[in-house]
Amino acid sequence: MIVFTATDQVTGKVFAGSTRRSLEDHWGHLLVQESEGAMGEFFETLRSSGADSFKMEEWGYSDNPKELREMLAEAMEALGAKAVKVTLTRPENKSKPSMDLMKELEALKQEMSDGSDDPDYTPKKKEAVVKPEAPKPAPKAEPKPLRHTASTREAEEMRALIAGIEARRRGGTKAGQKAAKKAGAAGLAKAAKSATGATAPAPVNRPKLSEGRTGSAAKEKRIREAIAAEKAEMEAQKRNQASEEAKEMREIMARLDQRTKEGARIHRRL
Repeated sequence: MIVFTATDQVTGKVFAGSTRRSLEDHWGHLLVQESEGAMGEFFETLRSSGADSFKMEEWGYSDNPKELREMLAEAMEALGAKAVKVTLTRPENKSKPSMDLMKELEALKQEMSDGSDDPDYTPKKKEAVVKPEAPKPAPKAEPKPLRHTASTREAEEMRALIAGIEARRRGGTKAGQKAAKKAGAAGLAKAAKSATGATAPAPVNRPKLSEGRTGSAAKEKRIREAIAAEKAEMEAQKRNQASEEAKEMREIMARLDQRTKEGARIHRRL
């Protein structure tokens, strides 16, 4: 028989024991016992440190049981080793679950036998389990329209006034352009008529070349005067329109300023 030592290189603990097998076979046997739940300080250390941290060595060999015991005691005393003791765990008591299972089987067998003997027996229907309905999500509240406060009303009035001024300005511009075109056409027609009247037949004693030149110059002069008058009238209309628009804008700004001041006074009173 062999006396061996097993040293844990992590904790430094030393264990001693004896076996009839070789060291390799006995070490494998100890690992099997550890996996089956063997208890004891050696197996607890083996689980915590791991099998790779242990080093197995042969201490001595003897066929005499008395010498073997003395050799084991010597190793434990010299190395401060502890004996390798095996304590197997008890299997869990499975009698109670087995008894409960047998009772349920007997009860089921009894119910089946009772139902087969009774001609009026009808199997009980399993009641359907009603699952509680999931709570429906609350409907989202629609956004409420903003209240029309004094400031929003003032802004709407201002936009309406500005839109009206812009519409009048566009309409006035178009009307002025049409009137200017008509006036220009009328002026040109008048100038043409007057030029035609001015070019009446002259006395025979005047040369024809000089008469043609004099009538053409007078016609050009009247055309230029008509164009200048038309431009002056258009400029006057534009100035009048700009003056009216500026006046309306000043009135609007004055009204808004007055309302702002009144709102501030009311706010201070509150």
